[in-house]
Amino acid sequence: MNLRRWLSLLISSSLTLYGCGEEQPTNTSSAGFAGLGQAADGFQHAEPNQAIRFPQDHAAHPDYRIEWWYLTANLEDADGMPLGLQWTLFRQALMPQRTP
Repeated sequence: MNLRRWLSLLISSSLTLYGCGEEQPTNTSSAGFAGLGQAADGFQHAEPNQAIRFPQDHAAHPDYRIEWWYLTANLEDADGMPLGLQWTLFRQALMPQRTP
């Protein structure tokens, strides 16, 4: 099975299985996705024009409530057809770190 067909099968299977779950009750609160609409007291907040520091900013930022990383690639299958790939990793803290 070529890579393009395999990726199509994987994506369509994932979407099909996603639709097979039990219906969740509608929540009208402002919690948002994964509770991100809730207060984030105790966590550092992103600010406009914040300086980027390398190499420190290549690592996790435990003072923040959520962050994510992307890995993207442009690929080509055996027939020369272009393919795009993206992998995303999300990190969400459950509570702020305690300071000793």
